[in-house]
Amino acid sequence: MRKRCICALMISLCLTLGACGPADGGEKKQDAAQLLQAEYQSLDGCSMTAEVRCDRADAVEEYTLHCDWTADGEAVVSVLAPEELAGIQAAFSGEELTLIYEDMSLAAGPVSEEALSPAQVLPMLMQGICDGYIQEKGAEQIGEENCLRLLFDTTGPRGGKIDYAVWFRADHTPARAEVLVGNDVVFTVTFAEFSALEQEESGGAAGSA
Repeated sequence: MRKRCICALMISLCLTLGACGPADGGEKKQDAAQLLQAEYQSLDGCSMTAEVRCDRADAVEEYTLHCDWTADGEAVVSVLAPEELAGIQAAFSGEELTLIYEDMSLAAGPVSEEALSPAQVLPMLMQGICDGYIQEKGAEQIGEENCLRLLFDTTGPRGGKIDYAVWFRADHTPARAEVLVGNDVVFTVTFAEFSALEQEESGGAAGSA
């Protein structure tokens, strides 16, 4: 049986984002990055709410989205804002995305040559964190928070390159993310809430994420 629980994703790990010497610092950051990715790979799923900015060639769109995602590739994305789109849901499974309400759509037309839709961003971002190749890593500040920035290199649904830049807080939850196709930032994600799904063990205690 599964249950939702808000967890800090810290498990037995500790991110060190302070200044370090060149050699030791690089090694520590690499270890922290790999261990953080391993944490996400071990998740059964997660629930998240985020502000999503979509940069199209001729317009900028902003959404508030909620997503329930599971590690087997299933996801349900719900629109919370703007008001005229609130209540729209999209069911995501593997590489297929289907809108539950066919008389309405979440954004008209795809974004970028990879044909990405705003509804896909959150589940694809989670998949990128779990499966992407860590191309860059470093400490950066988001507001007043010290974060670990990781860049995940992935291949898009049409065979092109999609990069996910993600800023993780000290508790390993995501604070911000950018989705890049080529050199263009097509989506900017600001997380409002993030909680992990854990599988309840037979003894009744929640398993470690």
